[in-house]
Amino acid sequence: MIRALALVPLCVLLAVPAPIDLNRERARVIPAADKDLGEPPVTITASSSPRSTGGRHDFFSEGDYWWPDPQNPGGPYIQRDGMSNPDNFNDHRRYLMRLSVQVPALAAAWKLTGDRRYSDQALKHLRAWFIDPATRMNPNLQYAQAIHGRFTGRGTGIIDTIHLVEVVRSMSILEGSNSLLPSEMSGLRKWFADYLDWMTTSENGLEERDAKNNHGTCWVMQVSEFAAFTGKRELAEFCRKRFKEIIVQDQIAGDGSFPLELARTTLARTQMTGLRDRLLKLGVQVVVSVRRIVLHLPMCTPDLAAWRHIALALGARAG
Repeated sequence: MIRALALVPLCVLLAVPAPIDLNRERARVIPAADKDLGEPPVTITASSSPRSTGGRHDFFSEGDYWWPDPQNPGGPYIQRDGMSNPDNFNDHRRYLMRLSVQVPALAAAWKLTGDRRYSDQALKHLRAWFIDPATRMNPNLQYAQAIHGRFTGRGTGIIDTIHLVEVVRSMSILEGSNSLLPSEMSGLRKWFADYLDWMTTSENGLEERDAKNNHGTCWVMQVSEFAAFTGKRELAEFCRKRFKEIIVQDQIAGDGSFPLELARTTLARTQMTGLRDRLLKLGVQVVVSVRRIVLHLPMCTPDLAAWRHIALALGARAG
């Protein structure tokens, strides 16, 4: 969370342009990008689970809170909300998170220095994940967040690709480098256009769109960003309207709480997840709601003082 706070300067939250300290940014970004220069791409084809019903190029994950039934060890899993099963298959999630850290760092380093080593390295990752037939991921999450003995995949699994939001933003930056051929950029846009089609037409995609909690928010967050990247303006506008008229209205109570999240066992984490998804990714579009959300955070929230400082700067009243 401290890292997330560092990515959102106060001037950004207040929508006030601020000069960029390039020396500070270089000192922060370049060492991280230098570490990534020697790291080879690792895509979902590097690992698989015998519990997946998909193929080698299909992303697979399992529901966090589902465990073997002690009364029926070989039967369907049972739920323990708030308790993650450490034996679940998480390799593909980890690979995706790795991608979401490395590509933005490399893109930022190229933007700061103009050194093609960084953009070339970023392209290696992008090519492996989205273009190369031998290693690419299929553009769907049909088998994400499966539950052994119950579901081969669920709509809730779409939240696993929230990490691609930062990757897509990096692609737009890297388009200005000489590392990406026009045909490769077209290939990247084609992958995300195909993924958007699946997200907006499949049973799993529509189920996630209509989710009433942070899952519905994350669907809007992803679709809006991918739509902007692929030039689907009507879909981007649909997301803006849905965020304003449905997400905010249905998910945030008058006192700033998230009622559907408060009912869960992981209170502090889900409250922070909801705040992060709305504030960091979608921006302060409904400032009053953001103020209320922050001031309503429970006392056990990590970095609570820092979040409240932000809320007060946005005009919230203490007490």
